[in-house]
Amino acid sequence: MAIGVIALMACGSTDSTPSAAAIPQYGGTLVRAHATDPAGFDPVQDSSINTLDLIAPIFSQLVRMNPEDSDGPLVPELAERWEVSDDGRQVTFHLRQNVWWHDGSPFTAADVASHFNRVISPPSGLFSSQRAPFLDVVDILTPDANTVVFVTEQPNAGLLRNFAGGHYMIVSKHVMERETADENPRGLRSNPDALVGTGPFTFVSYEPGNSFEVRRNADYWDEGKPYLNGIRFFIIKDSATRFANLITGQLHTTASGTASLTPPEAKEVRDRYSDTINLIEARGPFWIGAAFNATRAPFDDPRVRQALSLAIDRDAYIKLVTGGEGGVGMIGGFSPPGADFGLSEAQLREVPGYRDFENADILSARALLVDAGVHDGFELSIMVRGDVSVWVNAALFFQDQWSKLGLEVKVEQAEFGTSISRMLQGDFDVRIGGIAFNTPDPDQYLFAPFSSDGPNNLYYPADAEVDRLLAAQRHELEPVRRRELAQEAEIRLLSEVVPAVVGHYAVYQYGVRRVVQGWVPRDFMLYNQSRMENVWLSQD
Repeated sequence: MAIGVIALMACGSTDSTPSAAAIPQYGGTLVRAHATDPAGFDPVQDSSINTLDLIAPIFSQLVRMNPEDSDGPLVPELAERWEVSDDGRQVTFHLRQNVWWHDGSPFTAADVASHFNRVISPPSGLFSSQRAPFLDVVDILTPDANTVVFVTEQPNAGLLRNFAGGHYMIVSKHVMERETADENPRGLRSNPDALVGTGPFTFVSYEPGNSFEVRRNADYWDEGKPYLNGIRFFIIKDSATRFANLITGQLHTTASGTASLTPPEAKEVRDRYSDTINLIEARGPFWIGAAFNATRAPFDDPRVRQALSLAIDRDAYIKLVTGGEGGVGMIGGFSPPGADFGLSEAQLREVPGYRDFENADILSARALLVDAGVHDGFELSIMVRGDVSVWVNAALFFQDQWSKLGLEVKVEQAEFGTSISRMLQGDFDVRIGGIAFNTPDPDQYLFAPFSSDGPNNLYYPADAEVDRLLAAQRHELEPVRRRELAQEAEIRLLSEVVPAVVGHYAVYQYGVRRVVQGWVPRDFMLYNQSRMENVWLSQD
């Protein structure tokens, strides 16, 4: 579908991106693509980028990742300063004063305490998707209206940085109480009119299947911002249609994440449209692969999971599934490539399944299956979202590789909502998906999904040694020792426990029209780059 008659403010310029010294200009509406309707509007329940991209301009956090550098110092938002106690058991935030919710109510420490109590101890019937980093918190103190103290039972090495993850936008206490007054803990999720934040933009409208719109908050606490009059998202499910609207000037940007440009689209931008569209490459904060349902036989047997991992040629996967060099993926383990606490490439290549692929791996895989009682003709099903072509390609690749073991492998395509529902219910054998992280910290990419205590471990296997290592690393304040513990846990997960087979880490290729200034997607920042208060449109 075409968007229709939309006059993009200042879309006529074909100049190169101005220098950082350029003076921001006020006005205009940023027009963005969005891939699908969100599952809901609650940052506590709805962790998908399909939700966060829409609501991030409406809300604020205590602190944020640095939008210019994911490894850089944290950026203050609702907290203007903070301290961590010497023993690592208290984080104190001093809140910004004279901040107002969009409905005119004052923002206070009570809002922060209410929000994080809901994250950490959600009411019955509510799934809090982002609890894991805060499980050690035993008390939230509010000594006055402008101070919040988080107290943990043991030292927590990653706690402060975890507050900076893009999912931890603060929802107001009074709105949440109003939305759950009928004892429906999921109220905010289904009611976009309850999107009352402290962020740079206010909610205007949502038309399912069509659009989502926000406008400038004239009372935003960061004086002089935002620069835009508003942002309009058009919900366009078809990739080719999104691309057509981008190159014809009806969109300023592509959609985010997996709905950014495909490799052929990126090549076309590079070859034909580089005078009007910037092509920006950024590594995604999650891996895509085949996740096993260890609550269902025979995937509860580690020998089966090890065999299915050994049977995968990782280098062929990258070439065939993601397009190889210039494509949309890179090899990795459960830690993102280059992460401070992750495995080096040399360490990863020593793990079974990551070494140079040989026929001996197939023979070992078959022997493991026989030992586990899984014989030729065993049927298994791979569930995959049908709207993401790379994911479907991954499912077909795993189908081909596992068929060489004598297995009967079926691929089931499901739409987004159905795939999420089936995942939460454990209704699958193997699913194409992965683990996303707010910040590149072991608490996010190892503890949350793979520890028995991790609240996001819905169907992965338990392992006592992994539990011990992951608990130890999160309480270890010395960085070198913490890295050693995290690496030991990851090697065991990849080689012995094998909760999943990592296919690739996504590399997104964004198309951004050159008139868009102040927004550059960066590595691992998918969930931390959508506030948009610094974005402006060049009208020169």
